[in-house]
Amino acid sequence: MYNYETEKANLFTPSGVKQLMEVRDQVKYLIDNAGAFTGGKISVAGDSWTTLAALDYLVEEGELVKLRKDSECWGQYQVYASPKVYNS
Repeated sequence: MYNYETEKANLFTPSGVKQLMEVRDQVKYLIDNAGAFTGGKISVAGDSWTTLAALDYLVEEGELVKLRKDSECWGQYQVYASPKVYNS
């Protein structure tokens, strides 16, 4: 079962940093072109839980906001948006 606190450590390994950067690039593209996206739209090489951890990390750092509670949906169905657009 996915646990952000457990998976977060994987983001700071050499392969995790690469995956985080790839996720961030895709997030920027999707936000710029669609304004929001679901977690399932992120497609990068690597572990799917590390991808979810990368999205959660971007939320934690204030670069994204989740539009649903985690308890309402699985990670691939979570909707993300830019805090700049969502809080406007």
